[in-house]
Amino acid sequence: MSNFRYSPLDLAKNTIRLLLIHKGNWKDDIFCTLIEALSDADEGIPYKALSYTWGGDKHRPGGPENLPNVWVDNQQFDKSPLTDNLFGALRQIREIDRDVVLWTDAICIDQSNDTEKGHQVNQMGAIYSAAEEVLVWLGPGNEYTEALMKTINWINQRAEGFLRDQETKSYQQWFNTCRFFALEHLKYIESPSGSSYRRVLEELLSRKWFKRVWVLQEIALAKTAIILCGSSSCTARTFGVMPALLGIEVDDSTQARLDVMPRIRKRTWWSSQRRLHHLIGKFGASEATIARDRIYALLHMSEDARGLECLRPCYKKSDSEVFRDTASFIMFGEVLSHEHALPEFTIAELGLPILQLVEKAFSWALREGGRNNEAAQKTVNTIIEYLSQGRLECDELLKSLSKKHSLLPEVSLLLSHGKAFLTSSFGEKGCMLKITSAGRMTQTVQLSFPKDNPAIPLLVAQEDDMSGIPPMERFLSERPNLPDVWAGQGVR
Repeated sequence: MSNFRYSPLDLAKNTIRLLLIHKGNWKDDIFCTLIEALSDADEGIPYKALSYTWGGDKHRPGGPENLPNVWVDNQQFDKSPLTDNLFGALRQIREIDRDVVLWTDAICIDQSNDTEKGHQVNQMGAIYSAAEEVLVWLGPGNEYTEALMKTINWINQRAEGFLRDQETKSYQQWFNTCRFFALEHLKYIESPSGSSYRRVLEELLSRKWFKRVWVLQEIALAKTAIILCGSSSCTARTFGVMPALLGIEVDDSTQARLDVMPRIRKRTWWSSQRRLHHLIGKFGASEATIARDRIYALLHMSEDARGLECLRPCYKKSDSEVFRDTASFIMFGEVLSHEHALPEFTIAELGLPILQLVEKAFSWALREGGRNNEAAQKTVNTIIEYLSQGRLECDELLKSLSKKHSLLPEVSLLLSHGKAFLTSSFGEKGCMLKITSAGRMTQTVQLSFPKDNPAIPLLVAQEDDMSGIPPMERFLSERPNLPDVWAGQGVR
């Protein structure tokens, strides 16, 4: 059981903790001091930020290797977030002759305090943006990774020297120059040395850092970054182009991380539209210790969700609550109050086309509303209102629903005569959705969502009293009067 205690942060301000790593020798214990500071780059203390992967074995000092302890504020830091991987990074980052100021989430955030954790995670975009340098820790190295890092540094130095007098340095200029010096150094990419470097780089690219979701914003928001592997390092910019220089094909997930290395990102997916829905579709399958972090890690990169109070990280919420709020934001551009009921969504579903999300929510709410679920009925009214206002794609949704009811020809014909009007009615046996067209006001198509069979929506005849209605009956009925309740009149 850990005895380490944090001093509380002032959560009313944009305060963070920084870790002052005192200078020391390789075999010495690692002594650190926590400093409270502002996350503002102009007013805060200069620092570096660590990007690494969580997980793995907890660090245990001593043992056959006589591993050092880590001390923070004169207390032994023995909390579970201090893994062997993080310890290895701290040991490499510590310098012999000077102190280092570092931000690392596992130590600088009280991970046992959900309120503080939400406050700090909400600032992580600012933390990595304000850092003088981001240090990317890939893990232990060996003689082969050391040789690769030396080669990358050699290419980087030659390319920088060659382009030093250039007024503008485009990405293509940089890439071509690096390729020229890479070929000079390796002679031919298919040479024995080229093949050796390729194998080493492929092994590095298979490491966990390239699978984790949090590292995306950590590297994407960095002013400049250094790749660390064991005792060796190289610039992130040149590391990012090495797979292409060596002819290595990487998967989309890995390439996406290479694409946002500093001074590369302007010509990649980063420069295109970055809506939260798009980011979830692209990166939702990335690894995270906590499922809701797959959403929280993308917020600061998104152009539409960044800084929104309704999506603010909160670790007191369950994963399902976070996914529910995210689905609501994607569908409606806002998080509906919890007076509205929505079905549960998985992270994989959140990346699906918006039409599919709305159809799932609408169908579910229609069925649940038929069970006297007032919150679901409120959701039905809200979706109908959004459809009537053109804030959701009405025709495509109705065609998809009607296809499942075997009524696509009838609904398509109705829609061809003008704007659709919708109204819903809830009876003892379920809910009925009625569709009328502006050009065919006397004709109505009705879809039934019986409460006793939620998995298979059934089709019904026109009667408002749904008792005794045969399932799967198709109809296109004449309606003598206009509906009493039109789309858009539901109370939200």
